[in-house]
Amino acid sequence: GYKMALCERDICIYGFVLIGGLLFGMLRYRVKIRPLPFILFIIIGLGPIAIDGLSQLFSYWAAPANGSEATNLMAQLQRLLPLRESTPALRALTGALFGVIAISLLFVLVTLHELGHSFAAQYFGYPVEKIVLSPLGGVAQLTEMPEKPVQEFIVAIAGPAVNILMAIIMGLVALAAGLPLHNPLLVSGGAVGFGLGALFSYIFFYNIILALFNLLPAFPLDGGRIFRSLLALKLDYVQATSIASTVGRALAIMLGLYGLFNGGFFLLFIAIFIFTAGGQEAQMVRVRSAMRGIRVDQVYSQGAFTLTPTSTVQQALNLMLLGRGQTDFPVVDGERLAGFLSKEALLRARRTAA
Repeated sequence: GYKMALCERDICIYGFVLIGGLLFGMLRYRVKIRPLPFILFIIIGLGPIAIDGLSQLFSYWAAPANGSEATNLMAQLQRLLPLRESTPALRALTGALFGVIAISLLFVLVTLHELGHSFAAQYFGYPVEKIVLSPLGGVAQLTEMPEKPVQEFIVAIAGPAVNILMAIIMGLVALAAGLPLHNPLLVSGGAVGFGLGALFSYIFFYNIILALFNLLPAFPLDGGRIFRSLLALKLDYVQATSIASTVGRALAIMLGLYGLFNGGFFLLFIAIFIFTAGGQEAQMVRVRSAMRGIRVDQVYSQGAFTLTPTSTVQQALNLMLLGRGQTDFPVVDGERLAGFLSKEALLRARRTAA
């Protein structure tokens, strides 16, 4: 963002990162994404980058550094390949591919993060229903949340621990391979460069950002769950959740104000998510605690209307309209429960008959 102007490559990098993330989030239930073979990934991802870099090498050679006149061949190359830059088409292509590869690898990091939560939860006997990836990140959906403080602490910290482990491994690889690591958030003017080293730097630093951001004590982020588990060691679970939710919503307000006044609209969306999700989960914990120990026979309606298999749809509609708010009806045949008629099925039958 700290540039006098955006070139084609910049527009394609940031545009395709945004488009790729949004499409992945919106279409994940409709499109089955199959992984590319690794060799094809290398050819598609790194091939154009290599061609672009090679063309720039030719452009350097075509402009003698000592100020001497270019040869006829050099002059032809200068017209074909401008100094220090390749053609706009190659800049656009390589920028777009860089964005696609970067967002793909970021989702790999998010998936590994959620797998850390999943393995820890399964270790304690909590099944994982699915892992959902979205433009705002990912979430491992458990069939039941652990309420023992030690278990919740381990499950919550397992995700950031995976990112920290990945950062250590990538740092050792960079040290062994001699790859320079530049923080893309602190470098202006495109000084990070464009290629394998730049891609490695992006992934390395965003992996660290992912770990640190999730460790913020903003419930329901991982840091907020860690905070609640520590509070639950001394406090009631509902009270610990309420405190963690209040702290998380306060941090969400500060994060949202910072994003609003500094142009960070993505931070604003995350702040809204933290504020609403934290409040909803705190309410769910309160309801679950209040309902614990109450038996079904204490709350079910003993005067519910029933239908028989020979009842008409009109009779069912009349009962729904006059039945004191009852919208679903058990269907009984003598003493046997034959089925169940829901409101949706009843209205669907009415529309079909009409």
